[in-house]
Amino acid sequence: FPNLPAAQLHLHKIVPIGAGLGGGSADAAFALRAINELCGLGLSAEALEGYARQLGADCAFFIQNTPRLAHGKGDVFEPIELDLKGISCVVVYPGLHISTAQAFAGIVPKAPAMPLREALAQPLATWRNTVLNDFEASLAPTHPVLAEIKQQLYDAGAAYASLSGSGSSVYGLFPDASEAPTLPWPGEYLVWQGQL
Repeated sequence: FPNLPAAQLHLHKIVPIGAGLGGGSADAAFALRAINELCGLGLSAEALEGYARQLGADCAFFIQNTPRLAHGKGDVFEPIELDLKGISCVVVYPGLHISTAQAFAGIVPKAPAMPLREALAQPLATWRNTVLNDFEASLAPTHPVLAEIKQQLYDAGAAYASLSGSGSSVYGLFPDASEAPTLPWPGEYLVWQGQL
């Protein structure tokens, strides 16, 4: 794009890096989307995903901002029907920065009990035994607080709780609550709760 003028962007960052929420990757993807729109480039979502892949393995995932299964390095996608509308969610970030490289170093790949697409099609209450995040076992010895947060979410009535991505955020889904329960988290934790 040789005719594009120089641009200065200001990013007001809210999602912490190293939290397993795709903060840096989402920022990069949305910056590409903004440039495409503001400069009238007319690039398709697929073209934007191609540029996003050059920025980082996870960046392309956030271009279309829809539920999808990711394969390969996390940059090959297939759409999935996933309706979580109305479910209350609590996301707890305990302030631990976990580098993706550190998290991957402890992973021992294993075949899932059932394909993820099938598991996600089952009732939310069954996900506890079928929708697993392999990073949890790898990070448990060095960061036991992650399992403690997950258990607190289950104790509060979550139908499903899990580490988000490679951590360190943990989330819980509450389908029967009009509002997610307010729990007494330590003051240094960042907590988001709302309805999906």
